[in-house]
Amino acid sequence: MNMLMSAAQQRQELIARVLAETAIKRLYRLVYRAIKRACAGPVKYWSGKQFANCDPSRWPDEMELSVNVGLGTGSKD
Repeated sequence: MNMLMSAAQQRQELIARVLAETAIKRLYRLVYRAIKRACAGPVKYWSGKQFANCDPSRWPDEMELSVNVGLGTGSKD
């Protein structure tokens, strides 16, 4: 039974990784480009303690994205 559960968890993690590397990564890249295109200058945001400035127009055109999928239910394998 443990082997079946482990195999099911590995399949679940594989599906999550494939989804993250394809759909989620593409979606975040599109959101990044839309923010960069739509912003005309610096914007203020709440950084947790105080307001801070950020200028998306100065961001690089392409940003390397990495996705980390950790379900926390798998084995060491």
